[in-house]
Amino acid sequence: MALAGATEATVIVRPIAAVSKMVAVALLVVMGLDNAGYDVTTIIAGLGVSSIAVALAAQKTLENLIGAITLYIARPIKPGDFCRFDDKVGTVEEIGLRSTLLRTLDRTVINIPNGTLSAGQIENISRRDAIRFYRWFALRLSTTPDQLRYILASLRELLYAHPSILSD
Repeated sequence: MALAGATEATVIVRPIAAVSKMVAVALLVVMGLDNAGYDVTTIIAGLGVSSIAVALAAQKTLENLIGAITLYIARPIKPGDFCRFDDKVGTVEEIGLRSTLLRTLDRTVINIPNGTLSAGQIENISRRDAIRFYRWFALRLSTTPDQLRYILASLRELLYAHPSILSD
């Protein structure tokens, strides 16, 4: 199955296919037992109760799986993006089923659970189209108005001459 432009989505497709196969096999077994003359209502009731128990036991796992699906569908980040999440800053290395790997500026790797990541605020620094450079200049109090005008004219000339600076 070829997914155009979404190669990371194969991480989700395989488990979904495996779960679908298990559900299909369970249905086939129940239908076969029903055709053989067995009373399957107790089996179906047992499957319902056990599925509730499994769902409660796997609550965090399901939260992370749904978080991974949300990250794949919404695509706020992708591997290779430089982003900020809470106080963590780094490059996304991998988005898995349970967690996302983030390599920090210190070159350490952080595992962030997908449920936490998809519920939080993600700042994708890689996708910005421009960056505001905000700088304070300290001048002595003895700076004359003529010196200040010269400094401002020199800075404007320097900024307008640079090709990467927006005229805004």
